[in-house]
Amino acid sequence: MSEPASGDDALRAAEERAKDTRGVNLPDFTDLPVPADTANLRLGPELHHDCLALLPLVGVWRGAGEVVYPTIDGPFHFGQ
Repeated sequence: MSEPASGDDALRAAEERAKDTRGVNLPDFTDLPVPADTANLRLGPELHHDCLALLPLVGVWRGAGEVVYPTIDGPFHFGQ
């Protein structure tokens, strides 16, 4: 069995990946009757200092999925 990786190594790897994605944000939807929003924690209000180490692990996800749940009719396809 292999030795588990350290949490520090995982954070360093996530930080390296974030170099290319840290500016990604939600697109602007100007036709919606709600104020503009952000999913990028680097662009919103200041985070508590204790949460800053988590920034490399947080990002914007876009894609499609399928819901298959035994107690509802489906499957349902969705996009986020």
